[in-house]
Amino acid sequence: MWGKVLDRHAFIHVSAGVPGGQPPTAGGELSPTVLLAEGIRQRLQGLAPVIGVGKIRTPTTARKILAEGMAGLVAVGRGLLTDPEWLEKARTGREDEIHQCHGFRGCQHHAGGCPAWR
Repeated sequence: MWGKVLDRHAFIHVSAGVPGGQPPTAGGELSPTVLLAEGIRQRLQGLAPVIGVGKIRTPTTARKILAEGMAGLVAVGRGLLTDPEWLEKARTGREDEIHQCHGFRGCQHHAGGCPAWR
């Protein structure tokens, strides 16, 4: 099965959502989808890069996921929406300046945008 899937896909992006609600949480630092990406990456045995996503709020968490081999790439969607300079601040050692998404989903409910900027 994996061969057919990988013939057409350069990456596997592991994500999940719950229509109308919050996705499940593992209660820890890492999202359940990151843990799922780790399992898929192990199963693929290097056949395709796996992208982990979910609750990657800090460069430290992103580096941990990569260093521990949980995923080959990380997606930082909400982090970049909250702070478009997330990557540059991480790259230049200015992590303390990053406006972090706290997962309130307030960006969907506030006309003024993300509450992290208030």
